[in-house]
Amino acid sequence: LDMNMVNGKLDYVLQEDQRIKLIEFRKLVADILEPNHDDQFLLRWLKARDFDLSKAQRMFRESHKFRKKIGADTILTPAYEFPDVYKKYPISQYLGFDNENSAVRLFMVGILDYKGYVHSLPVIDLMKILIYFLENDLKMMHERKKSVGIFEEKSTFILDFSGFSLKQFNDKSVINAGIQLITMYQRSSLQVPVDIESKGSILKWAFRTKECNIKFGLFYRKIDKSLEELLPVENVDCQLIPEENEYLCKKTGTYVLYFDNSYSWLTAKQLYYKVEVEAPQIIQTQ
Repeated sequence: LDMNMVNGKLDYVLQEDQRIKLIEFRKLVADILEPNHDDQFLLRWLKARDFDLSKAQRMFRESHKFRKKIGADTILTPAYEFPDVYKKYPISQYLGFDNENSAVRLFMVGILDYKGYVHSLPVIDLMKILIYFLENDLKMMHERKKSVGIFEEKSTFILDFSGFSLKQFNDKSVINAGIQLITMYQRSSLQVPVDIESKGSILKWAFRTKECNIKFGLFYRKIDKSLEELLPVENVDCQLIPEENEYLCKKTGTYVLYFDNSYSWLTAKQLYYKVEVEAPQIIQTQ
Protein backbone atom coordinates (compact mmCIF):
# COMPACT_ATOMS: atom_id res chain seq x y z
CA LEU A 1 0.00 0.00 0.00
CA ASP A 2 1.64 3.21 -1.20
CA MET A 3 0.44 6.59 0.05
CA ASN A 4 1.13 9.70 -2.02
CA MET A 5 0.16 13.30 -1.45
CA VAL A 6 -2.26 14.41 -4.16
CA ASN A 7 -3.92 17.84 -3.96
CA GLY A 8 -3.09 18.07 -0.27
CA LYS A 9 -4.50 14.70 0.72
CA LEU A 10 -3.36 11.11 0.94
CA ASP A 11 -4.07 9.07 -2.17
CA TYR A 12 -4.04 5.32 -1.70
CA VAL A 13 -2.30 3.42 -4.48
CA LEU A 14 -3.25 -0.22 -4.07
CA GLN A 15 -1.29 -3.16 -5.32
CA GLU A 16 -3.35 -5.65 -7.30
CA ASP A 17 -3.52 -8.20 -4.46
CA GLN A 18 -4.57 -5.45 -2.05
CA ARG A 19 -7.30 -4.29 -4.41
CA ILE A 20 -8.60 -7.85 -4.62
CA LYS A 21 -8.61 -8.11 -0.83
CA LEU A 22 -10.53 -4.84 -0.56
CA ILE A 23 -13.22 -6.27 -2.85
CA GLU A 24 -13.29 -9.52 -0.85
CA PHE A 25 -13.44 -7.64 2.44
CA ARG A 26 -16.44 -5.62 1.27
CA LYS A 27 -18.24 -8.88 0.45
CA LEU A 28 -17.34 -10.46 3.80
CA VAL A 29 -18.84 -7.61 5.82
CA ALA A 30 -21.62 -6.66 3.41
CA ASP A 31 -24.31 -7.58 5.94
CA ILE A 32 -23.27 -4.79 8.35
CA LEU A 33 -22.06 -2.09 5.96
CA GLU A 34 -23.59 1.38 6.06
CA PRO A 35 -24.07 3.64 2.99
CA ASN A 36 -21.18 5.86 4.11
CA HIS A 37 -18.70 2.96 4.39
CA ASP A 38 -16.62 3.73 1.30
CA ASP A 39 -13.31 2.23 0.20
CA GLN A 40 -11.32 4.71 2.28
CA PHE A 41 -13.24 3.61 5.38
CA LEU A 42 -12.74 -0.10 4.70
CA LEU A 43 -9.05 0.38 4.00
CA ARG A 44 -8.51 1.52 7.58
CA TRP A 45 -9.53 -1.90 8.87
CA LEU A 46 -7.39 -3.74 6.33
CA LYS A 47 -4.35 -1.56 7.03
CA ALA A 48 -4.77 -2.04 10.78
CA ARG A 49 -4.47 -5.81 10.31
CA ASP A 50 -1.88 -5.85 7.49
CA PHE A 51 -4.54 -6.89 4.96
CA ASP A 52 -5.31 -10.09 6.85
CA LEU A 53 -8.95 -10.62 5.86
CA SER A 54 -9.83 -12.83 8.82
CA LYS A 55 -8.36 -10.47 11.42
CA ALA A 56 -9.77 -7.37 9.73
CA GLN A 57 -13.25 -8.89 9.57
CA ARG A 58 -13.11 -9.89 13.23
CA MET A 59 -11.97 -6.41 14.25
CA PHE A 60 -14.69 -4.74 12.16
CA ARG A 61 -17.46 -6.98 13.52
CA GLU A 62 -16.32 -6.48 17.11
CA SER A 63 -16.43 -2.73 16.53
CA HIS A 64 -19.92 -3.07 15.05
CA LYS A 65 -21.13 -5.00 18.12
CA PHE A 66 -19.58 -2.42 20.43
CA ARG A 67 -21.23 0.48 18.60
CA LYS A 68 -24.63 -1.20 18.74
CA LYS A 69 -24.30 -2.11 22.41
CA ILE A 70 -23.18 1.33 23.57
CA GLY A 71 -25.44 3.27 21.18
CA ALA A 72 -22.72 5.03 19.19
CA ASP A 73 -24.88 5.32 16.06
CA THR A 74 -27.53 7.37 17.88
CA ILE A 75 -25.31 9.25 20.31
CA LEU A 76 -25.57 12.50 18.31
CA THR A 77 -29.38 12.43 18.38
CA PRO A 78 -31.67 13.90 21.07
CA ALA A 79 -31.96 10.36 22.46
CA TYR A 80 -28.62 10.89 24.22
CA GLU A 81 -28.00 13.49 26.91
CA PHE A 82 -24.79 14.30 28.73
CA PRO A 83 -24.81 13.30 32.42
CA ASP A 84 -25.72 16.15 34.78
CA VAL A 85 -22.20 16.36 36.18
CA TYR A 86 -20.80 16.98 32.70
CA LYS A 87 -23.45 19.58 31.92
CA LYS A 88 -22.35 21.49 35.02
CA TYR A 89 -18.63 20.94 34.54
CA PRO A 90 -17.80 20.46 30.83
CA ILE A 91 -14.17 19.76 30.05
CA SER A 92 -14.03 19.76 26.26
CA GLN A 93 -14.89 22.01 23.35
CA TYR A 94 -14.82 21.57 19.58
CA LEU A 95 -12.74 24.36 18.02
CA GLY A 96 -12.89 23.81 14.26
CA PHE A 97 -10.20 22.81 11.74
CA ASP A 98 -6.47 23.38 11.44
CA ASN A 99 -4.64 24.22 8.21
CA GLU A 100 -4.41 20.51 7.36
CA ASN A 101 -8.20 20.05 7.63
CA SER A 102 -7.94 18.04 10.85
CA ALA A 103 -10.70 18.50 13.41
CA VAL A 104 -9.38 20.31 16.50
CA ARG A 105 -10.71 19.69 20.01
CA LEU A 106 -9.71 21.22 23.33
CA PHE A 107 -9.59 19.20 26.56
CA MET A 108 -9.35 21.30 29.73
CA VAL A 109 -7.69 18.61 31.83
CA GLY A 110 -6.21 21.09 34.31
CA ILE A 111 -9.58 22.10 35.77
CA LEU A 112 -11.12 18.63 35.80
CA ASP A 113 -12.48 17.61 39.20
CA TYR A 114 -11.16 14.04 39.17
CA LYS A 115 -12.66 13.18 42.55
CA GLY A 116 -16.09 14.44 41.49
CA TYR A 117 -16.02 12.53 38.22
CA VAL A 118 -14.88 9.31 39.90
CA HIS A 119 -17.77 9.44 42.38
CA SER A 120 -20.42 10.64 39.93
CA LEU A 121 -19.88 8.74 36.69
CA PRO A 122 -19.63 5.01 36.01
CA VAL A 123 -17.11 3.90 33.40
CA ILE A 124 -19.72 3.42 30.69
CA ASP A 125 -20.91 7.03 31.02
CA LEU A 126 -17.35 8.29 30.64
CA MET A 127 -16.99 6.13 27.54
CA LYS A 128 -20.18 7.58 26.05
CA ILE A 129 -18.96 11.14 26.63
CA LEU A 130 -15.71 10.41 24.79
CA ILE A 131 -17.56 8.60 22.00
CA TYR A 132 -19.82 11.63 21.61
CA PHE A 133 -16.75 13.82 21.10
CA LEU A 134 -15.29 11.47 18.50
CA GLU A 135 -18.57 11.01 16.63
CA ASN A 136 -19.22 14.76 16.62
CA ASP A 137 -15.75 15.50 15.25
CA LEU A 138 -16.13 12.79 12.62
CA LYS A 139 -19.43 14.33 11.55
CA MET A 140 -17.75 17.73 11.24
CA MET A 141 -15.02 16.21 9.07
CA HIS A 142 -17.59 14.66 6.73
CA GLU A 143 -19.33 18.04 6.46
CA ARG A 144 -15.97 19.63 5.74
CA LYS A 145 -15.38 17.18 2.90
CA LYS A 146 -18.49 18.48 1.11
CA SER A 147 -16.97 21.95 0.81
CA VAL A 148 -13.24 21.26 0.34
CA GLY A 149 -13.33 17.77 -1.19
CA ILE A 150 -10.88 16.38 1.38
CA PHE A 151 -11.50 13.96 4.22
CA GLU A 152 -8.60 14.06 6.66
CA GLU A 153 -8.10 10.82 8.60
CA LYS A 154 -6.85 12.38 11.82
CA SER A 155 -7.88 14.72 14.60
CA THR A 156 -5.89 17.16 16.73
CA PHE A 157 -6.40 17.25 20.50
CA ILE A 158 -5.15 20.18 22.58
CA LEU A 159 -4.68 19.40 26.28
CA ASP A 160 -4.87 22.49 28.51
CA PHE A 161 -3.09 21.78 31.80
CA SER A 162 -3.72 25.22 33.30
CA GLY A 163 -4.50 24.76 37.00
CA PHE A 164 -3.35 21.14 37.03
CA SER A 165 -1.90 19.78 40.26
CA LEU A 166 -0.76 16.32 41.30
CA LYS A 167 -2.55 16.94 44.60
CA GLN A 168 -5.75 16.01 42.79
CA PHE A 169 -4.53 12.42 42.76
CA ASN A 170 -3.65 12.32 46.46
CA ASP A 171 -7.27 11.91 47.47
CA LYS A 172 -7.82 8.38 48.75
CA SER A 173 -11.09 7.99 46.86
CA VAL A 174 -9.37 8.76 43.57
CA ILE A 175 -6.52 6.36 44.32
CA ASN A 176 -8.94 3.57 45.28
CA ALA A 177 -10.75 4.03 41.99
CA GLY A 178 -7.62 3.08 40.08
CA ILE A 179 -7.95 0.23 37.62
CA GLN A 180 -5.91 -2.92 38.22
CA LEU A 181 -4.55 -4.97 35.34
CA ILE A 182 -3.75 -8.65 35.66
CA THR A 183 -3.09 -11.45 33.19
CA MET A 184 -5.18 -14.52 33.88
CA TYR A 185 -3.55 -17.54 32.36
CA GLN A 186 -5.43 -20.50 30.94
CA ARG A 187 -6.90 -22.87 33.53
CA SER A 188 -6.56 -20.26 36.30
CA SER A 189 -8.84 -18.24 38.58
CA LEU A 190 -8.54 -15.08 40.66
CA GLN A 191 -10.04 -14.15 44.03
CA VAL A 192 -10.21 -10.48 45.04
CA PRO A 193 -11.06 -10.16 48.77
CA VAL A 194 -12.72 -6.94 49.95
CA ASP A 195 -13.15 -6.19 53.66
CA ILE A 196 -16.46 -4.56 54.60
CA GLU A 197 -16.38 -2.79 57.96
CA SER A 198 -19.91 -1.34 58.06
CA LYS A 199 -23.31 -2.93 57.43
CA GLY A 200 -25.16 -1.27 54.58
CA SER A 201 -21.99 -0.53 52.61
CA ILE A 202 -22.27 -0.82 48.85
CA LEU A 203 -19.63 -2.91 47.10
CA LYS A 204 -19.14 -1.67 43.53
CA TRP A 205 -17.08 -3.20 40.76
CA ALA A 206 -16.32 -2.83 37.08
CA PHE A 207 -14.24 -5.13 34.91
CA ARG A 208 -13.34 -5.77 31.31
CA THR A 209 -11.24 -8.26 29.37
CA LYS A 210 -9.10 -7.29 26.42
CA GLU A 211 -10.73 -10.05 24.40
CA CYS A 212 -12.98 -13.06 25.02
CA ASN A 213 -15.42 -13.47 27.91
CA ILE A 214 -14.76 -14.55 31.47
CA LYS A 215 -16.73 -16.10 34.34
CA PHE A 216 -17.56 -14.00 37.39
CA GLY A 217 -19.26 -14.54 40.73
CA LEU A 218 -19.50 -12.98 44.20
CA PHE A 219 -19.00 -14.82 47.51
CA TYR A 220 -18.95 -14.15 51.25
CA ARG A 221 -16.16 -15.70 53.33
CA LYS A 222 -17.58 -17.28 56.48
CA ILE A 223 -15.81 -17.75 59.82
CA ASP A 224 -14.79 -21.29 58.88
CA LYS A 225 -13.18 -19.87 55.67
CA SER A 226 -15.76 -21.52 53.42
CA LEU A 227 -17.38 -19.39 50.73
CA GLU A 228 -21.09 -18.59 50.61
CA GLU A 229 -22.36 -17.87 47.10
CA LEU A 230 -24.03 -14.48 46.71
CA LEU A 231 -24.01 -14.16 42.93
CA PRO A 232 -23.62 -17.35 40.85
CA VAL A 233 -20.55 -17.80 38.66
CA GLU A 234 -21.64 -17.05 35.11
CA ASN A 235 -20.10 -16.19 31.75
CA VAL A 236 -19.85 -12.44 31.20
CA ASP A 237 -19.25 -10.87 27.78
CA CYS A 238 -17.16 -7.89 28.84
CA GLN A 239 -14.65 -7.56 26.02
CA LEU A 240 -16.66 -4.78 24.37
CA ILE A 241 -18.20 -2.84 27.25
CA PRO A 242 -17.10 -3.01 30.90
CA GLU A 243 -19.35 -5.02 33.20
CA GLU A 244 -20.50 -2.85 36.11
CA ASN A 245 -22.57 -3.86 39.11
CA GLU A 246 -22.95 -3.37 42.85
CA TYR A 247 -24.05 -5.32 45.92
CA LEU A 248 -25.60 -4.12 49.18
CA CYS A 249 -23.57 -5.68 52.00
CA LYS A 250 -25.97 -6.57 54.80
CA LYS A 251 -23.21 -7.80 57.10
CA THR A 252 -19.58 -7.04 57.80
CA GLY A 253 -16.74 -9.33 56.85
CA THR A 254 -14.86 -10.34 53.73
CA TYR A 255 -16.54 -10.44 50.35
CA VAL A 256 -14.76 -12.16 47.47
CA LEU A 257 -14.96 -11.22 43.80
CA TYR A 258 -14.22 -14.39 41.85
CA PHE A 259 -12.92 -14.38 38.27
CA ASP A 260 -12.69 -17.76 36.57
CA ASN A 261 -10.68 -18.66 33.48
CA SER A 262 -10.26 -22.32 34.41
CA TYR A 263 -12.60 -23.44 31.63
CA SER A 264 -10.21 -22.04 29.01
CA TRP A 265 -7.59 -24.58 27.97
CA LEU A 266 -5.64 -22.39 25.55
CA THR A 267 -6.41 -18.71 26.07
CA ALA A 268 -4.82 -16.36 28.59
CA LYS A 269 -6.75 -13.15 29.18
CA GLN A 270 -5.89 -9.65 30.28
CA LEU A 271 -8.35 -8.52 32.93
CA TYR A 272 -8.91 -4.91 33.97
CA TYR A 273 -10.91 -4.43 37.16
CA LYS A 274 -11.87 -1.68 39.59
CA VAL A 275 -13.37 -2.14 43.06
CA GLU A 276 -14.90 0.51 45.32
CA VAL A 277 -16.71 0.47 48.66
CA GLU A 278 -19.29 3.16 49.33
CA ALA A 279 -19.91 3.71 53.03
CA PRO A 280 -23.55 3.66 54.20
CA GLN A 281 -25.24 7.03 54.38
CA ILE A 282 -26.14 8.18 57.87
CA ILE A 283 -29.57 9.78 57.98
CA GLN A 284 -29.98 12.19 60.86
CA THR A 285 -33.43 12.68 62.36
CA GLN A 286 -34.64 15.38 64.69
